[in-house]
Amino acid sequence: MAIPAATPAIPETADAAATALITVEVAYERLEQQCLLSVTVPAVSTVADVLKQARLEQRFADLDWQRQPVGIWSRVVALDHPVQAGDRVEVYRPLQLDPATTLRQKDRTRRKERGLPPRTK
Repeated sequence: MAIPAATPAIPETADAAATALITVEVAYERLEQQCLLSVTVPAVSTVADVLKQARLEQRFADLDWQRQPVGIWSRVVALDHPVQAGDRVEVYRPLQLDPATTLRQKDRTRRKERGLPPRTK
């Protein structure tokens, strides 16, 4: 006779779910510094709850995560989005340069180095 696989305990009440703890990573990066923290929060937490617990504003005084785009695993989400164990909550910083402008500048430089005429629109 086969032994059934162990199943995780399912909380019977909302109170039990609220007391269960999960671990979530928080990531924030600047050009000069990276920050990756592990935060333990209740299982019913949101992205905002995780960021409050991480206290990034203590490490980065000018960071206002409530106004920055945030995401989980490179997917933008709202601050009230629920988190799951193992998620990586990311705070995105504003772009310093527009990617299209950067590509145009690189193209101009390369064409000039190769003696090619500039592109016309």
